Amino acid sequence: MYELLRGPLASVSFIIFFIGCGIQIYRFTRVTQSIPQKGKSPWTAILKAGLGRTWKNLADPSARRGSGVGMNPVISGVTLVFHLCLIFTPLFLLAHNMLLDWSWGVSLPSVSESLSDKLTIIVLACGGFFLGRRLLVPKVRALTTLRDVGICVLVFTPFLTGFIAYHQLFAYKTFLYLHIISGELLMILIPFTMLNHMLYFFLNRFLIQSEHSLFPGTRTWA
Repeated sequence: MYELLRGPLASVSFIIFFIGCGIQIYRFTRVTQSIPQKGKSPWTAILKAGLGRTWKNLADPSARRGSGVGMNPVISGVTLVFHLCLIFTPLFLLAHNMLLDWSWGVSLPSVSESLSDKLTIIVLACGGFFLGRRLLVPKVRALTTLRDVGICVLVFTPFLTGFIAYHQLFAYKTFLYLHIISGELLMILIPFTMLNHMLYFFLNRFLIQSEHSLFPGTRTWA
């Protein structure tokens, strides 16, 4: 079972993930159009303009209110920490990079297991916060569907099962298998559910020309 999950099924989940991302990028290009550029700016100028725009948005009270930071800084702070840890932890986890190296001969730099442990706890704590908010805050609960709850649970499941398996709190093999299955299922669903905002965030913020762009955009909505 382990070899099946780590080998063929992992490859299938990666293939579906990248194909799905490609489909979303194609759809993005279909509903946007390129803005004619008078001249190409060097990357240093683009980076400087992007950082200046970001600082201006953070310093402008009206921009902060429009982005939600000024309206609810606690939610904004938890959201930022959650997303950073959510992406950073699996990418730089030592065990994941060892598996990538064994399977495909590639790997990323890894952080210590103790730091990964702390980041996992942060993700789970933030996840509990968001799930509790969806279920307990009336104005949020009114907009919450079973699909929303299911997506939340699926996002947190690989972290919870991985934490349990690493510390061998219960049946090790059972939770190891659940960890791998939930992680692969999550990768498959990312491009085809609301989780695709992880891709569209970068497409919108870096390519679309608007007041919320992090960099001067080169495309606009068709």
